[in-house]
Amino acid sequence: MNQTTRDVLESATIWRDSTGCCGVETSILVDAPARHVWQVLTDFEHMGEWSSGLQRIEGEWRDGAEVTSHYRMFGKVWLAKHRLRVQPGVSFGWSDDLDGEFSQVRDNHEFAVRDLGETLCQFLHSDAFTGIDGPRFGATLALAAVDSYRAFNRELQARATRRP
Repeated sequence: MNQTTRDVLESATIWRDSTGCCGVETSILVDAPARHVWQVLTDFEHMGEWSSGLQRIEGEWRDGAEVTSHYRMFGKVWLAKHRLRVQPGVSFGWSDDLDGEFSQVRDNHEFAVRDLGETLCQFLHSDAFTGIDGPRFGATLALAAVDSYRAFNRELQARATRRP
């Protein structure tokens, strides 16, 4: 699969549900085995080498553990604590309340790898903004997130398909 084909085989959707809460769903096809993409995605020590946004995740790698994510935004590194949800080899993410002005918004973030065959997989990157203020701030947060999620997806794709 050439680079032009991979660029076309991605998607991004911003949605609103019946409660008024919003979210973002992105995906990209990766010309690599799912197990390899999972390895790249969960190699948190080296994430900053290829991801311009999410730099690393620190903490115990197990379902229910508290971790700290390090994000680069606006030229600064921001830290956020999360309670990890993990399905090894399939998905990980968190559902936590945001801080500050958005403290009544729940961030339901997920990274997932779907096996599509021996040498092809789909990477899914999504977020749902729920909670008391989900209807008030969800669309703003989803719109703010979509470009960075697409960039992360493309950077993961590039790293996972890099040939020696």
